[in-house]
Amino acid sequence: DPRSIDVVIVPGLAFTMHGDRLGHGVGWYDRFLAEIRDDCVAVGVGFAEQVVDELPTEPHDRRLDLVVTDQGRITPI
Repeated sequence: DPRSIDVVIVPGLAFTMHGDRLGHGVGWYDRFLAEIRDDCVAVGVGFAEQVVDELPTEPHDRRLDLVVTDQGRITPI
């Protein structure tokens, strides 16, 4: 049950300093993130090279609370 989770680790192809995420295009994580509680912490995981300035977003996209890379963590601004 997604509503029972306190923290979710989310992969991605790219992330921004704002917590936006580009997934793999299937939408599985987008549908899953829409079901979790508002106080559930969503953490993106990737490499520093995957952090970009901007990504296209849609109204249903949930921003991540934290992004962790091999070079440290990013707390979205």
